[in-house]
Amino acid sequence: MNRAVLKYFEQIDSFDQHVELSMSEETRVNLAGREYVWDGDRWYSSDDYGSPPLGVVHQLNALIAKNLAAEDAAVTNIDDLIKRAKTARDAGQLKRAVDLAKQAYNSAPFNPGIAAVLCSIYRQMGKPELALQVAEKLPPTNYSPLLTSKAAALCDLERWEEALNVIRHVLAIGMNSKGNSSGEALGVWGRIKSKAPELCD
Repeated sequence: MNRAVLKYFEQIDSFDQHVELSMSEETRVNLAGREYVWDGDRWYSSDDYGSPPLGVVHQLNALIAKNLAAEDAAVTNIDDLIKRAKTARDAGQLKRAVDLAKQAYNSAPFNPGIAAVLCSIYRQMGKPELALQVAEKLPPTNYSPLLTSKAAALCDLERWEEALNVIRHVLAIGMNSKGNSSGEALGVWGRIKSKAPELCD
């Protein structure tokens, strides 16, 4: 094991022994001579309030993973589980995010909102097959975020024609209800048009 890796695990061991985390308070972590703060939603540097690089975020997430898991284990309310799952997803804590979302999903497997969050996390983890499985287990729905995630998963799998059929339905829902469509849905449409233009003629 090289020195950098050894030092990294030594930092994790030291953190576990000396830091207690409360999601209601800021948690400060010193890493490589710099202080970072977890405010319950995101990481930032204490000296300039800027977001740390992705590689540093991964290290910081590993350092507080056990503490967050202990707090997450006490959460049973579905709304709180999904809120934490979204926060974890956006912070790059994907293992934590999927665990929280799955707990909510297992309690309400036919809730399209929960399914949409779980789908988005699976896609972010590079698992579009699992995202598609979740989306297809639900009864037919017009819930656009779930349908958009389904279309995006189909794109990930290069199933362009199926993705096009789903996203056309999403765009029609948007036009009929509010006169516009979400940026994510339009992004999926653009992706299909770029990769399979012959289908969009």
